[in-house]
Amino acid sequence: TYSCTTGGGVLNRCTGAVTPCSPGSICSGGRCEVQVCTAGYFCQGNDLYYRTAQCTNSFIQACAWGCAGSACNAPPPPTGTISVVPALVHSGETTQVSWSATNVDSCNVTEDNPTITDAWSGANGTQTSSEIDRKTKYKLSCTGIDGSDLVATATVNIVPQEQEK
Repeated sequence: TYSCTTGGGVLNRCTGAVTPCSPGSICSGGRCEVQVCTAGYFCQGNDLYYRTAQCTNSFIQACAWGCAGSACNAPPPPTGTISVVPALVHSGETTQVSWSATNVDSCNVTEDNPTITDAWSGANGTQTSSEIDRKTKYKLSCTGIDGSDLVATATVNIVPQEQEK
């Protein structure tokens, strides 16, 4: 009778002789059989590999955002917020502009008020605005690591002046 050894050979139980299986073959049920694989990509941990029909595995790439099924995961989309505190000021006052973004390559903060020139850059920050004399919208514009765009806004309103009679 024959059986398989842990080294992948065939053991003749009567004689004790071990016959190794040839490359590309495996021992199964006490005999060597040609190993056949389905060619294709597969993941192992966060790495992408390719397996040939001859069952040879080749490393393709490390996947920065993980690997699932037979492909690297896409990078995550950008996320972010911008806020102004206070959001209601008297004409001539300032406000704190704060923003934070993740999964971005670059960000800029701009405003739509023609009487001031506030502009900042970076994924995160807090800045004091110029003196605001009218309703002003601050805009956070970012380019994500996935190539998409992120836009968020925050508006500063002016306290209405009371009219005298």
